[in-house]
Order: sequence, then C-alpha cells, then structure tokens
Amino acid sequence: MLGRQLDDQARAFVTNPSRVQLDRERGVVTVSPIFDWFAGDFDVLEGGSGNGVIDFISRYLDDEGAKAWLLESAYEIEYFPYDWTLNEQMQ
Repeated sequence: MLGRQLDDQARAFVTNPSRVQLDRERGVVTVSPIFDWFAGDFDVLEGGSGNGVIDFISRYLDDEGAKAWLLESAYEIEYFPYDWTLNEQMQ
C-alpha cells in the first residue's frame, strides 16, 4: 500500500508541468531543481539512459513517445527556479 502511494505521488510530480517539461522541438528537458540537488539519490536503471534522474522521470511518464524521446535523444537539461515560499507554507 505504501509503495503504491509513493508511486502515485511520484507520477503526479513527474507529470506536473510545473515540475517536469519535455520540449522536443527545442531539445530541452526542464525539471525541478530538487532533481539536481538530490541527483545522487536516484539509481540508474539497467537499460535506462545512464542518468538516474532521467530514468526516474521516464519510469512515471504515461506517454510512451515522450518516454522513448527522453531515453533515446540528446537534449539539454535545465532547471526551474525553486519556489522558496513553499517552505513557508509548512510552518
């Protein structure tokens, strides 16, 4: 049950365009800076891209074309600015 909840939350995060955007025309993947800060926490998947963050994101994409592009293409990775006001909501 907990595993399913974690998967559901990971999928919701990855499919949220304010957290992950794939721009195939420009060849740019824009992601939350959390993926940069904690890149070492993401394991590389066998048969994946060789980048643990990209492997993690691709695991939760529903669009098979987007997943294939992410795993097989060359692109730049950019990061959204982090919204530090999110931390204030927790206090």
